[in-house]
Amino acid sequence: MNATTTMTVANTILAQLGGRRFTVMTGARDYLDCGDSLRFRLPANIGNRVYNQVEIKLDADDTYTMTFRKVGRSPYFEIKKEHAVSGLYCDQLCEIFTNYTAIYTSL
Repeated sequence: MNATTTMTVANTILAQLGGRRFTVMTGARDYLDCGDSLRFRLPANIGNRVYNQVEIKLDADDTYTMTFRKVGRSPYFEIKKEHAVSGLYCDQLCEIFTNYTAIYTSL
């Protein structure tokens, strides 16, 4: 993949989540383009506070894997808890996000 393709995957995932509306509703920040995935952090003051980082990866069979993580603070940023859900289609992303974080993505 080249840089244009890579950026398109991350942008497409964000658009499928709702784009700017998703960012405003959830407080998501620090978006990171990881090639075939999109990673972002969640604020500590909303939701169920179990997970503070989400990664959504595009799989080879055109489905997604969502990985929810609880990442500790510096200096080591160790992963304290992790749960992955695979085989998701784009229309399931917001529902699964809400189920695991208790943060609604739209009104």
